[in-house]
Formats: sequence, C-alpha cells, structure tokens
Amino acid sequence: MESGKWKVESGWLSALLVSLLITFFCPENLQAQKKDNILIKEIHISGNKLTRPHVIYREITFKEGEYVSKAELEGQMRLSEEFLLNTHIFLADTITDTIRQNQAFIYIKVKERYYIEWWHPQLKAADRDVNVWIQKPSLYRLTYGLSPIICNLTGQNDKLTVSAIFGWRQTYSLDYKFPYINKEKTLGLENILYYQQGHEVGAITEDNQLDYIRIDQGYIYRKTGWESDLIYRKRHQVTHTFTIGFDYYDVGDTVRSENPNYLGDYRNVIRVPRLAYKFVYDMRDYTAYALNGDLINFSIEHDGLPILLKDVDVTTADLTYRKFIPLGGRFYYQGGFTSEYDFQSTLPYVFASATGLGYRYDVDGFENYVINGRAYFITDNELKFLVFSKLVKLPHKRAFNYDFLKRNGPFNPAPVNIYLKIYTQQGADFYDQAQANQYNNNLTNKFLNGIGAGFDFITYYDAILRTEYSFNNLGKGGLYFHFTEVF
Repeated sequence: MESGKWKVESGWLSALLVSLLITFFCPENLQAQKKDNILIKEIHISGNKLTRPHVIYREITFKEGEYVSKAELEGQMRLSEEFLLNTHIFLADTITDTIRQNQAFIYIKVKERYYIEWWHPQLKAADRDVNVWIQKPSLYRLTYGLSPIICNLTGQNDKLTVSAIFGWRQTYSLDYKFPYINKEKTLGLENILYYQQGHEVGAITEDNQLDYIRIDQGYIYRKTGWESDLIYRKRHQVTHTFTIGFDYYDVGDTVRSENPNYLGDYRNVIRVPRLAYKFVYDMRDYTAYALNGDLINFSIEHDGLPILLKDVDVTTADLTYRKFIPLGGRFYYQGGFTSEYDFQSTLPYVFASATGLGYRYDVDGFENYVINGRAYFITDNELKFLVFSKLVKLPHKRAFNYDFLKRNGPFNPAPVNIYLKIYTQQGADFYDQAQANQYNNNLTNKFLNGIGAGFDFITYYDAILRTEYSFNNLGKGGLYFHFTEVF
C-alpha cells in the first residue's frame, strides 16, 4: 500500500514539474516575459566629425540586438550621456529614442570639442602655488612656452601632448595616450618622456617655507625620465593602471652642501626605477566638476630595486574618497578625505617634500606654508550654491577665414557656471620630530584647521578658477587663487 501511494504521489509531482517546465519554456511564455522589454533595434550617431563610432559605442551601456527593460531604458540613456561627456572629447551630447512595436531606435547626437587645446596656461609662476608667487612677484620666477594638447588625434580618444617650456625651469616632454589597443576596448597604453633643467631649486624647508638655491652659470638641477602605463578598464567606472618608469636626478654640489639629504647620503645623482599600481572607482556624474556621485582612488608605488639599483628604497600608498550630494534646488554638498603614507621612517628630501602639504594638496588657509613629512591626511566639507549658470552667446567673428566663433561652434556658446561656497578643512603631516625641530618646521605633527568662503568659476573645457578667502587656526587669513581642478 505504501509503495503504491508513493508511486501515485511521485506521478503527481512529475506531472506538476513537467507542466511547470512546459509553461516556463513555451514560446508564448517567452513572449510574455519579453513583453516588458524593448529590443534595441538600431543606434544612429550624428555630430561625430572626427570621433570614430566605436569610441561612442564603447561608452554607452547598451548595444544593438539586446533587450532592455522599459523601466531601465531612460536611466541607461542618461548614464550613457554622462559616460560620453567624461571622455572629455565632447562638449555636449543628447540621447533620445523612438519606440515602434516594442523596438527602440536610439539617436545619439554629440558636439565635439575643438581637438587642439592651445589655451592651457603657457605663462606661469614657477612657485609651487600662484599665491606664493604673488607675495614676491618676480619675472625671473616665470615659465613660458608651448604645450599644445592634441585630443582625439586619430578619432579614437587618443591624446598627444608636446611641451617646450622655458624660463625658470626648462621642461621638454612628449606624452601619448591611446585608450584602446585590443578588440574588446578594455586595454590602453600611455607613454611619457621628459627632461627638466634649471638654475634654481627648492633645496630645504625652514620655518615652514621652501628655501631656494640659485646659480647663474650652468644648471643646478636636472631630471630626466620615462613612464609607461598599461590601463585596464573593463567596466565603465573602474580603472586599473599598472606603471613602470625610471627617473634620473642630478643636482649641483651647492645643493648637496646646503642639504646633504636632498638626494640622500650626500649624493649628487640617484637613479630611481618605479613600479606602481592605481585603482579608480569613479561614480561621479562629471569628472571635471562633480555634483553627484562617489570617487575612490587608491595607489601604491615603489621606488628603487633592492638588488640592481639601491639608490632609494621607498614605498608609498595613498587613498582618496570623495562624496558629492545634490541637496535639492541649487544646493550641493561635497566632502571626503585624502591621505598618503610612506613606509620608510627616513626619506631623501626630494621624496619627503613630495609627501608633504603645500605641493599637490593644501589645507585651506595654509597655502603659503610647506610641511614635509612621511604621512599626511586632509578631510574637508563644502556646501555650494549655484549662483549663475548660462550658455553665453559670443559675437560672430571671422578669423583666418574660419568661423572660429560661429554659432554652435566649438567655442560658442560659452558655458559660464558660478558657485558660491563655504567650507572647512582639517589635516596634518607627520614626520620625525627631531628633523622638524632642526629647521624650526613647527607645523609638522600639528593639527591644521582652515575655514572660509569663496567662488568657483567654471567655463571652457573644464577650466576652473577658485577664488577663496580662508582663515586658519594660527589666526591668519588671506585671499587665495587656484587655477586647478577641485580636489
């Protein structure tokens, strides 16, 4: 009896299972499942006079022949617009669709940037910050020259930069980046060659200021090197970069006498092979000036080879996190931190200065100070209000038989965006206290705090001017200018 009952129950279970399988896999049910999906039938691209279509296809989140949920299609189009803008080869783009009988026809219209960027500053103060140069302006401490950037050189989002800079620090460099070297468009390469020389160099930090040594005959500082980067980007917002490079430093005897530790161990010359890895997770809406999203940036670098080239043995890691939040209306918030750590307890001065505040990064209100160390951190919070945002139409003019400012050309209309902001920053730089005391660098190992208000002015081709008035916890305030991208 029990055996017969089991057979009956097994039969019912088998029949039910078969019925479910038939129901799930029958063509009618498959059609029902696809009822809420849309087939991407065709993708049409316009406006790309130089850019090749495969560059645009690489940046969008859908492709011809695949099904996309009706609910998700609009979001994917808006996200694809952001990805296209973040290539920095387009001034604007729009993605629209037409749906016919559950099939989507996608229309992508782009407006290309002018591919040669000559307007990067060619007359610059040689000091680490324009605010330092303003205190003691000197024509001698200016650099000038040509540094054209040719973007989208072959229409494949590649970039060539050639620099010939003269004046206080002479720099000659060649940089070529090609983002797609494989069929899947996931691998890219960048190669850099450079040479620098100068009559003056910042050789020591004393009283939290950078002291320079100068000679008029010959050169007191030379640096040459190369770098090759392998860039892996499978997902749109994740990038891995593997770097190999080599730097050669050569300084005069005057530098060595003033600071025996400038290159370490009283040396004139060091050879520095470099290996590095960088990870970037970028969820920002617009990388040049974000208003929404997140950014995580981690890198680790080792300088020197333990057996072959033991001139230096330095390992450095840094981590940055940024958060951008639209608060509603015209209000925005941004905050986060950046940090760096050298694993060695003592460093040659040229590396201790690189891992210091006052070079790449400052605490607001401390722009005029230099704080060397082996580890630093900065945290900040900023509240912004959009005061003005408009596309300004420029007068129509003809130059060299070319409508340079023609209607809807690469320079017309001109975008103008102005943000009013208030902010606060905190940070510190840590180093051996005995070395800090030796030269009266009393800001080392101290908590730094700055608050202030200012304006961000954003216009052509990601050009950003920050004008800020900041106070620090030393009781000092000042007006500061920054011609750099917001950190």
